[in-house]
Amino acid sequence: MMKDLQFSMMKDLQFSMMKDLQFSMMKDLQFSMMKDLQFSMMKDLQFSMMKDLQFSMMKDLQFSMMKDLQFSMMKDLQFSMMKDLQFSMMKDLQFSMMKDLQFSMMKDLQFSMMIDLQFSMMKDLQFSMTKDLQFSMMKDLQFSMMKDLQFSMMKDLQFSMTKVLLR
Repeated sequence: MMKDLQFSMMKDLQFSMMKDLQFSMMKDLQFSMMKDLQFSMMKDLQFSMMKDLQFSMMKDLQFSMMKDLQFSMMKDLQFSMMKDLQFSMMKDLQFSMMKDLQFSMMKDLQFSMMIDLQFSMMKDLQFSMTKDLQFSMMKDLQFSMMKDLQFSMMKDLQFSMTKVLLR
C-alpha cells in the first residue's frame, strides 16, 4: 500500500512538473512573440512617418519652385497669355493638390484606425491571458492544497489505525 501511494505521488509530481514546464515555455514563447510584434509595428510606424514627412517636404519644395518659375514667366510673357495660362494651371494644380490631400488624409485615417484596432486587440488579448493565468494558478494551488490535505489525513488515519491494531 505504501509502495502504491509513493508511486501515485511520484506520478502526480512528475505530471505537475511537466505541466508547469510546458505552461512556462508557452508563456515565454507568447511573451517573445508579442515583444517582436510590438517592435515590428513601431518600426513600421516610424518608417511610414519618415516617408510621409519626406514626401511632404518634397511636395512643398516643388510647389515653391513652381511658384517662383511661374512668377518669372509672368514677368517675361504678355499679361493676357499668362492670365489664361495661369488660370488653367492654377485650376489643375488646385485640383491635383486637393486630390492628393484627400488621398493622404484617407490613407492616414485608415492607418490610424488600423493602429487603434491592433492596440485594442492586443490590450484585450493581454487582459484575457492574464485572467486565464490567474485562474489557472488559483485552481492549481487549490488542487495542490487539497491533495496535500488528503494525503496528510490519510497518513494520520493509517498511522492511528496501525497504532490501534498493534495494541
